[in-house]
Amino acid sequence: MKVTAPVAKTAHDAINAKVSAVHCNYKLVPEIELLHDALVAEQSKSSIDEVIPFTTSQNLYKDLLDKTNTNDDGKIRRQTPLVNAGYAIRVLAISSTILQFMKEKQGVSDPSKKINLVLLGAGLDIMAIWACLIGTYDTNYGGANVQLYEVDCAENVRAKRDALLRSEILSLCPAHDEEERMSGNGDQKIMIGRIDVHRQESDIQNGDCNYTLVSADLRDSSGLEKAFQATSFDSSVPTIVISELVLAYLNLDRKGEHTNELLSFISSHLCPSKDSLFLAYEPVMPGSGSSSSNVEDPKTNNVVEGYGMKFFSQFASKLDRGNAPGERSTDNQNDGEDGYEYTSSSSFAPVGKSSFDVIKRLRNNGFDGIVGCTTAAKAGRYIAESKSVQPPELFDEYAALRLHLCCYSIICATGGRDNDNGNGNGGSTSLDAKEWMVICPWLQVDSESYKRGSGRTFSREVDGTRLTLTSIKCEHQEQVRSLFKESYADLMETFPSVRKLVKAALKSDLSVKEKFGDIAIGESSNGAIWNHYCESDGAFWVVTRDSTTSDAEIPCNGQQNSTNNDLVVGCVGVKKCDPSAVSNTELSACYEINRLAVLTSDRGNGIGRMLLQCVEEFVRGRETTNKVGILASTPKVLDVANSLYSANGFRIDKESTFNSMVIRSFVKDL
Repeated sequence: MKVTAPVAKTAHDAINAKVSAVHCNYKLVPEIELLHDALVAEQSKSSIDEVIPFTTSQNLYKDLLDKTNTNDDGKIRRQTPLVNAGYAIRVLAISSTILQFMKEKQGVSDPSKKINLVLLGAGLDIMAIWACLIGTYDTNYGGANVQLYEVDCAENVRAKRDALLRSEILSLCPAHDEEERMSGNGDQKIMIGRIDVHRQESDIQNGDCNYTLVSADLRDSSGLEKAFQATSFDSSVPTIVISELVLAYLNLDRKGEHTNELLSFISSHLCPSKDSLFLAYEPVMPGSGSSSSNVEDPKTNNVVEGYGMKFFSQFASKLDRGNAPGERSTDNQNDGEDGYEYTSSSSFAPVGKSSFDVIKRLRNNGFDGIVGCTTAAKAGRYIAESKSVQPPELFDEYAALRLHLCCYSIICATGGRDNDNGNGNGGSTSLDAKEWMVICPWLQVDSESYKRGSGRTFSREVDGTRLTLTSIKCEHQEQVRSLFKESYADLMETFPSVRKLVKAALKSDLSVKEKFGDIAIGESSNGAIWNHYCESDGAFWVVTRDSTTSDAEIPCNGQQNSTNNDLVVGCVGVKKCDPSAVSNTELSACYEINRLAVLTSDRGNGIGRMLLQCVEEFVRGRETTNKVGILASTPKVLDVANSLYSANGFRIDKESTFNSMVIRSFVKDL
């Protein structure tokens, strides 16, 4: 596909705006002192200025921008204070997240650990290069081994390549000489080299490359897959993928299929594991409905939504370069689908019509871990308050800035797969809620967005069949109801009260009827059972078995397509409960296990253990206190259930009698 000129022009406009902001003394990156004794000691024969020509992260960022300035006259295109302030918040949010991710995943004690940094639609941006150099020159990152992968269309890649080579920031590896700087066939080409402001020719000769520039069409997921297969990219390494106003430009078909395909590619090939992060700064329609509004005050909701419609229409018209401006869709077939209530004749469209709509989209495209979406206005407020950021120039457009930032959202998502393939990467761990809040702190003002996002996907093979643990979906609900009834079939004959309990459960938390009608309270693909447990600060998972699917047919994110071959063989739910339900009243938080069941024919395959481990991980991820407990109750006559809890670290808390049936309560202290 031919990429239109406005896309390349947009890349130049963006970098010019960042140059303007930094030269007006806006802080676009966190302030970090870069001088460190270890590097100076290693280069004792050189002066400090020869080793590090900059002393702070701000100076480094400004230096990189100036070196890669693509304006023919080298002049700075000064922007308005409103544009400068908007870009400052945007870049500071992204750069802060990258650094926090590096700090959480690197580990100062083990600098050999690698981190992948992937920048999609890289354009002429130098953020990834800046982050790599921060890892090299700042002691907090212990000489971070950051591997950079930048992807864009051929036109932008050529401009990026020429700028990096001209500025001497990049050294090509021996395989890429001056005559053949890009290798590969067709539209997917790659260039490999090393990024360093103090270049060592021996590093390149030794193959110590840390930079890969990929020319590929982001609308072609199969081409992207081939391009990454030609690189050294390893998805088992902790990875952060950045999308800065990329997804919004893929709306050529008005249905967002290219955007969905790219999201699916990211979740399955780039960020499949729970210790990787997808970070996006994208336009999202503000204030669309009371249940998913991006602003707190309903009176201002119409103002913000009206501003958003006008802003996106003008933005699309700019891209169209003379074509008809964008309009609100009147096509019932496409109206509101995947958030595309607004469309235009260009490829631009918001990625969703609300934060909840974006979360739903992430879920539908394979992000089964923690997800979050909050407006740039909220993130900007947090940044301004926590980092004491003030405009360095005369500024009186705070209302306009807030309206502008309400049209953009910061999107974060993790995969759901455990990274347990023994790759020797230092035993990387999953991102839990505590780390999540450190990396994306502005989500403290929008915690509801990840409340529903602790799904988990884990697959393993038993006797030639694939068992997959995942958060419950609509298509699983009827099987879960049948499995729960089957689990108590024998007891219902002996204890009539059990029959009543089962019926009550099927009409309450295992009901398939949406409690809140058409109100968007969660991901519709997960169904009523999932929504019910989420509303109780919990979650619900199932284990499915597919005996007809071979290993080669399992997608990389461990999720199988929903077919008739998917058989639910286990399930469990968890809700937050009153700590007083446990004899130990010192607990500050407690969660109760509900509806744990395993198909009789599949017992003995570790399914119960998988489900309990999932519950425990969920609770640990949500609670930072040391006094947390997990409560589980089961009839004393169910020997299998009693043995399962005892074998997994639960202790008997108490026994009670319900209509002549003894109920045993188990507790596990975390």
